[in-house]
Amino acid sequence: MTANAATGLDEADPVLISVGKENAQLRRANDVLRTASAFFAAQLDPTRPR
Repeated sequence: MTANAATGLDEADPVLISVGKENAQLRRANDVLRTASAFFAAQLDPTRPR
């Protein structure tokens, strides 16, 4: 018995695929925001080494 059979999830489940895509998109957006935050923090703090 595989993990998918045990949970009743099929790898081709459209909802699961959609949630996975959304998760990847949110991770990319989070990375962009984290990078932008670091950039602007460096611009605002002149004592911070670049």
